[in-house]
Amino acid sequence: IASVIGRVFSRSVLKAVAEDVTTDPAELEEMLDDLVDAELIRERMDTGEREYIFKHVLTYETAYNTLLIHQRRIYHKRIADNMAPLYYLRGEEYASIVAHHYAQGEVWDRALTYQIRAAEAAKATFDNKNAIDFYTEALSTALLVDDLEPDILPKIHEGRGNILKRMGRVDDARADFEQALALAKANQNLPIQMRVLAELGNIYAGYHKFSHAEPYFEQALNLARKSDDKLGLVDTLNQLGEFKFNMGQLADASAYFHEALETAQSLRNTPRITAGKDGLAAVILYQGEVNAAVERLEAVAGTWRDIGNYQGLMKTYGWLATAYHWLADYRRSDQICRDAAELQKRTGDLNWAPTFSYRSAQNALVQGNLSLAADRFTETTVISTQLTNSVWQAMGLLGTAEYYFALGDISAGEIAVEQAIALAESTGSPVWASRARRMAGVARRMRGDFAKAESILQAEFDEMHRLGFAADQVEIFTELLSAQMAAGEWEKVEGQITRLIALIVPSSMRAYHARTFCISAELATRNRQLEHAVTLLLQGRDIAQNARHILLEIEIELTMIAPLLGLNRVPQAQESFSRAETLMQRVAHTAPDALRQKQFLTKSPLAQRLKQIARQLNR
Repeated sequence: IASVIGRVFSRSVLKAVAEDVTTDPAELEEMLDDLVDAELIRERMDTGEREYIFKHVLTYETAYNTLLIHQRRIYHKRIADNMAPLYYLRGEEYASIVAHHYAQGEVWDRALTYQIRAAEAAKATFDNKNAIDFYTEALSTALLVDDLEPDILPKIHEGRGNILKRMGRVDDARADFEQALALAKANQNLPIQMRVLAELGNIYAGYHKFSHAEPYFEQALNLARKSDDKLGLVDTLNQLGEFKFNMGQLADASAYFHEALETAQSLRNTPRITAGKDGLAAVILYQGEVNAAVERLEAVAGTWRDIGNYQGLMKTYGWLATAYHWLADYRRSDQICRDAAELQKRTGDLNWAPTFSYRSAQNALVQGNLSLAADRFTETTVISTQLTNSVWQAMGLLGTAEYYFALGDISAGEIAVEQAIALAESTGSPVWASRARRMAGVARRMRGDFAKAESILQAEFDEMHRLGFAADQVEIFTELLSAQMAAGEWEKVEGQITRLIALIVPSSMRAYHARTFCISAELATRNRQLEHAVTLLLQGRDIAQNARHILLEIEIELTMIAPLLGLNRVPQAQESFSRAETLMQRVAHTAPDALRQKQFLTKSPLAQRLKQIARQLNR
């Protein structure tokens, strides 16, 4: 009988189920002592209650096989009935054990109940593999249950679909959600239909095409408004807000997030209140209010930590890593990426992994760590390809292009940009399509095709202005003015620098603020306002040095030389050149191989500029 409980069994459970053998506690004790003396079992001393273990697996299996099948069924049912109360007293860990014994006892309805509970317990602790196994067992068991409740099967498919999506198994998740939707429609279960429609919308939005996602979200919202499921309505509103955000419709996104937040507040539901706040903070982040967004997002992250919602926390970390990068606080951005990586290990949730790899790569690149940047950009592309996530794949390719452009490998960068544009445009998201095309403008500038570069960058600036993405406007406008300077169109630059500053100052995007100092200094130098140019560049250098933005620091040192020479401060100009040269060597030493090292020192835009100035200084 002990072998039916398992290789490890407790005295209390054995006593409860072995009544047909003995009801005398002393006799049971004597029997157990005899088995210990015979070295068939031994007592485990490290547990809170008296437990025994069969010393050898063979002994355990032999004992179990001596029982007839019908006897085993009887004892399994008794054990399950005895252990079921422990599920309520001691927690979810007992659900899988109870489910096993009911299944072996062929009590199918109760086995199904505890298999679902075991799956939900595993899901809550991010034990993803076991959660899938329990849900799969539940689907098999459900076929054996008489008079099965009609909502059970769609709930199982929905639950398993959620885990599969978390693990990045998108096609399998979609199949489960579609099965759940078909079953829920047949049963006229509106809440389940609403939830799985929204999940299908998320899958198409994240992994296929945004245009395919919209009908699912619209159907989900229509059902949500008809249903009495207010929590489901909040979830749908938040998901629809995120969809509108990715489509560049910030006003609509904000409206959905606000409605979700207000409804959640009326329900006093902390997780959903926090999700609404997270969405609204993301909107103001991309509208250019970076400091205000950081303050809100840090509060949201604190709430997620307090309530143990790791998936919500990872999403908020994604926004924070971006925000701190824009604030040029690369150390904080990197720390968030590391914290997120630890959460991913704990949860098995890969869906945000490409974001953190990408942001870590960008941080590494501006800080002059070429090898780490290369590794992280490659990791972004590999993971996003495994997830078949077109948006993340485009993002990884754009980062790779940025890396190649920094090295001066324009051809390789252009190939990455072309691939990114094709992927981004296939998603149907105007935001991501514009971001990809912007890099095509950068490539044209580097090729010396300034008219084409200006045309592309102006069009994408206008697009982001239309969409209201102020942070993207800052990035594009900076590139646009750089292209105009390279083309010698100084009047255009002078006419637009004030507009760029007006965008940057409220956003607190410090690295871009430093770049405006560079642009303004070049204008001042051209207008023979040399002292003013030096002052501007010193301010920019302070920002770059404090942020450890080494590439920007090199650019500023090189820009400083012209006004210093104009002021006849040759020794100071020589010092700026030497500092730039030293920093170039430091960055080159971080290259992944000798080829990339040489490329950075000879072909990169900074290297070309260094050579040009060296000739002026007769070095």
